[in-house]
Amino acid sequence: MSDTVPSTQPAAVPERDYKVSVFLVDDQPIVGEAVRRLLHNESDIVFHYCSTANTAVALASQLKPTVILQDLVLPEGDGLDFVEQFRANPATAQTPIIVLSTKEDPATKSRAFAVGANDYMVKIPDREELIARIRYHSRAYVNQLQRDIAFRALHESQRRLLQSNTALTALNKQLNEFVGMAAHDLRNPLGVVFNFSKFLLRDNAEQYSPQQLKFLKTIHSSADFMLRLVNDLLDVSKIEAGELSLNTAPTDVVALVEANVTLNQILASEKGMQIVVNADPDMPLVPIDAHRIEQVVTNLLTNAIKYSHPNTSVTVTIRARSHEIVLSVTDSGQGIPREELDRLFRPFGVTSVRATNGEKSTGLGLMIAKKVVDAHHGRIWVESVVGQGSTFSIALPTTPQTECST
Repeated sequence: MSDTVPSTQPAAVPERDYKVSVFLVDDQPIVGEAVRRLLHNESDIVFHYCSTANTAVALASQLKPTVILQDLVLPEGDGLDFVEQFRANPATAQTPIIVLSTKEDPATKSRAFAVGANDYMVKIPDREELIARIRYHSRAYVNQLQRDIAFRALHESQRRLLQSNTALTALNKQLNEFVGMAAHDLRNPLGVVFNFSKFLLRDNAEQYSPQQLKFLKTIHSSADFMLRLVNDLLDVSKIEAGELSLNTAPTDVVALVEANVTLNQILASEKGMQIVVNADPDMPLVPIDAHRIEQVVTNLLTNAIKYSHPNTSVTVTIRARSHEIVLSVTDSGQGIPREELDRLFRPFGVTSVRATNGEKSTGLGLMIAKKVVDAHHGRIWVESVVGQGSTFSIALPTTPQTECST
């Protein structure tokens, strides 16, 4: 077995995904040949030479070099004049330019940089230094081109996304309007079916055969479910359209809850359940829209009854805290798996938990409840343990809130 010595060699550099293209402008062929030889063994560098400055700009536009080597002294004129021409030409306006001169002169350097040169070297330059500067400027230029391309692509994507969002917003508005109109038109005939079936069951049940009675009960329960679904869809339509307005007034929340419990006790008694209310004494009045909060409480109570086992109980707790009251509805039912809790407040959010007597759910109640509580600048949340039950809570501020409240 031999010892392994860690390698001290640097990690391999990935092969370049672009070619370095050098464009030399110099009237002396001997200089052109000298530079060509300096770059000859560099496989990633392509060399182009132009001896006539008057055609250099047009040729560079065709070749699209990644760096230009510009001689300072030319028969056709000052090399810095041609630097300005390169900068004025859209095809080479950003191309790096290295000025080549026969002398090291600070004043000339200053002029070169002032007209747009990126670098300055005395010819004939050292091979390693020349290659290093060519690669440095070429890499920066290519990176800039890639950034520009990416930015333009991003800008175009954003433009198209904005157009799509505008179109989707308009389509969503039309859809909400359609849902609202359809739900509104359906509510009246469904109400007729619900009420008439209710009257028939109440006043004439003894006249029907068991099968007819079963059909009538199915009609009544289906109409009840569809009427609740239509009402929920109307609420969702208003919420999505930004038309959820609140008529707030100081309200006795305990009295509101107790009245709501009385109504829902009938539903609870059908499953042998009791609803118990525990409230702190001397509760403050709370600025709420009583109708909307009653809608939330009804949803929490009916869900607690629906998903609890028969002959259990539901507890409503109302507590006063600093600047808010907290209303909680606790059941001793099935509980909800932890990984499914985030589905509850989404439209048509469903979990693996099923109603214990096969009761139906529209899947919109908790979503509407959250929107209503949010509109009151409150909070709604759930805590649940599988096999032990769930507690749904809402917190409502006891002082009037504004849009700027935090």
